[in-house]
Amino acid sequence: MPIFNRCVIAVLTCVAALAAHAGEPQPGIAGVAGRKATVNFTDLARQEARAAPAPRTPRVVHSPMPAPKEPADRVSPPREGSKSAAPAEAGPAPLSPAPASNFLALPDDTTAIPPDTHGAVGPNHLMTTLNTQIRIQDRSGTVLSTVSMDSFWASLGSPSAFDPRILYDPYGGRWIFVAAANGNSTASAVLIGASQTSDPRGAWNIFSVDADASNATWADYPSVGFNKDWIVVNTNMFTVGANSSFARSNVWVFTKASLYNTIAPSAPFRLFTDTSGSSTLVPAVTYDPTQTLATLYLVDVFTSSTATLRIGTITGTVGTETYTPGTSFPTATSANGWAVTGPDAPQLGPAPLIETGDRRMQSCSYRNAFLWCVHHIFLPAANPTRTAVQWWQLTTGGAIQQRGRIDDASGARFYAYPSIAVNANSDVLIGYSRFSASQYASANYSFRLSCNAAMLG
Repeated sequence: MPIFNRCVIAVLTCVAALAAHAGEPQPGIAGVAGRKATVNFTDLARQEARAAPAPRTPRVVHSPMPAPKEPADRVSPPREGSKSAAPAEAGPAPLSPAPASNFLALPDDTTAIPPDTHGAVGPNHLMTTLNTQIRIQDRSGTVLSTVSMDSFWASLGSPSAFDPRILYDPYGGRWIFVAAANGNSTASAVLIGASQTSDPRGAWNIFSVDADASNATWADYPSVGFNKDWIVVNTNMFTVGANSSFARSNVWVFTKASLYNTIAPSAPFRLFTDTSGSSTLVPAVTYDPTQTLATLYLVDVFTSSTATLRIGTITGTVGTETYTPGTSFPTATSANGWAVTGPDAPQLGPAPLIETGDRRMQSCSYRNAFLWCVHHIFLPAANPTRTAVQWWQLTTGGAIQQRGRIDDASGARFYAYPSIAVNANSDVLIGYSRFSASQYASANYSFRLSCNAAMLG
């Protein structure tokens, strides 16, 4: 597994025209979760183990709804001159180190398509979530407890949950679990839960929030992050109906202390709407060892043709938060642009192609005063033939420190659906799925030491 290519991009000088992209700060609308419950993970697992499993017809979970088109008339940061050359990228690098150990986490039981895998690691446990089940293991791989998604959320009114996301908060010592529910329905909801301790096998506070009181839109594809004060969830909102279309992005800012409360848990939030046309505004998972950072950052893909991202912020005090979209627009050269969508991925055998979605941001962390982000893109931009993973290291002000790609220019291998993790030394690990006609879809990773020299553009 190759260490991914690296390049440093020259930071474009800010110009006055860029201010036109910056949104006005929003005060948001206060609310509180309408349903809440407390469940014990181990008790749920025991109850399921005692009951004979009922035959289950495989259900098709809708594919991620398409991101809004990037309109040609959207005002974008000025492009560089026509004579600007694309920055060079490093060639193939040495292999990443082999894993010290590995084990099976939670296999797909084939009762939901797609499975939508997600996972997180805590001090003593691993949690893996699928559209069908949730599993807790120790860090050696021993299975400790498994519960169905239906069972975990059932006490909130038996919602039909999908797109699970799980995180571990090392500063609060809690697990955070988010999902959407009741897709393309007036009953659409955002589900959020927090463990009461660092042991996920115990009690959880869980909540359900009505996605839209007007019942005009429904919530899809949640992204989640946190800092010392908040747990922030973004959802893409689509109109309810047969011809569902993108309406806006919702940003839900939950008060972390209230969700973590073991005596009287609640889920107060402030809701912000983003109607700029951007989608999948990924909140940063904030690893700030001093726990002093009072800002939570969100990153989304703004314009593919100009290789432009967008950064927004949540600021203010708990209960009076402010969302400001477009505080900065990290931009590489347009020669490094990509397509919004492209071909689906091959796999071994006669099986159909695997859906590759679009160029939306997938994962974002704040670590060591930088934002580290990753997504997959479609190359070449003009006539895409493959997917590649692209990663960024950004200052919070939008300056690009590094940008690199995990790519096979021959198009034989596709790389997609990445996540990024950065440790206290700024060593970086990117996990992703790899596809080709000569292998089954597989989990792969690339690793970069902080001392590895980046190539200057």
